[in-house]
Amino acid sequence: MYFKSTHLLKVLGLSLISLFLILFTCCKNGNTSKNKTKESEQKAVDKPQVEIMDLKNGTFNREILSNGKLYALRKAELRFQISEVLEKIYVKNGNRVQCGATLAILDNFTYKNSLNRSKTSFEKAKVDLQDVLIGQGYNTDDLTKVPVTVLKMSKIKSGYDNALYDLESAEHNYQSTFLKAPFSGIICSLKVKEKNLPGNEPICILVDNSCFNAEFSVLESELGNIEKGQKVEVIPFANALAPQVGVITEVNPLVDENGLVTVKAKVNNAGNILYEGMNVRVLINKAYPNCLVVPKQAIVLRSGKEVLFTYNNGLAKWHYVKTTDENSTSYVVTGDIEAGEKVIISGNLNLGSDAEVLVK
Repeated sequence: MYFKSTHLLKVLGLSLISLFLILFTCCKNGNTSKNKTKESEQKAVDKPQVEIMDLKNGTFNREILSNGKLYALRKAELRFQISEVLEKIYVKNGNRVQCGATLAILDNFTYKNSLNRSKTSFEKAKVDLQDVLIGQGYNTDDLTKVPVTVLKMSKIKSGYDNALYDLESAEHNYQSTFLKAPFSGIICSLKVKEKNLPGNEPICILVDNSCFNAEFSVLESELGNIEKGQKVEVIPFANALAPQVGVITEVNPLVDENGLVTVKAKVNNAGNILYEGMNVRVLINKAYPNCLVVPKQAIVLRSGKEVLFTYNNGLAKWHYVKTTDENSTSYVVTGDIEAGEKVIISGNLNLGSDAEVLVK
């Protein structure tokens, strides 16, 4: 009985040892596989991650950027031609008015009476003219049949011409007490008050804000990129998110002492966001075809030289290039580079030649 128990214990002990060895071996192999996987993943993580693009021959938009000001095509300082107390103002700053609208009126009692007296005098002169002509045997129903010299002398004798001149002058003076809009526009710089003598000061400024001239300057060297009829983008400083489209209408054929040429572009006031005298940026684009164009971030400097990297089978390849033109976002490049190559456009700041990289 004792022998059997001893033998059973030995068998159980050997079995437990074998099981332990098997489990140990499996754990060791598992840990080794995990470590290899982690090492592989770590190597992949350590590779610089880059973005690439296919290099193609495309159109490059050369940009000319200048600062300028807006000037209305029609602008007028409105003032009265005669001096009287300002009786009534019908508008305020910012009001839009139509052509012919009455903006203000002077105290016109004196001028109205003068006009009425002139009308009466003229009617009397017409009656006197008829009397003179009838006295000479002419029919006053049709003055075209009266000889020119006779009619002229009769008008002088009757005072007809003088009465007519007085009436026209009185009518003009009376109408001058009304300030009217010479064209449609918006009221600006209204400062005068009612019941005051405005004197010779402008009552207000009327601006036709439907259309403006954007006046700006460009360098003499840029004249080859500018021509009449060319479209431009006019961007207000006050609202950079609302650019307006304009057309170049005038290039002043004079280079000033600073090497600048004045250019004008007509721009419509879409949305009524443009004001007289507003500061704007003017952006001129001119397209040049068949250029190798890359984003600006694709170019890095190495020892003061311009370098571009391409992607080839997991490696970053180093190329010396030259940028021949630029705009706000892109360069035109020439040199050791051809269309069809894959250009690295991000993650390239610290790359070296033949560095292993990972495409995002």
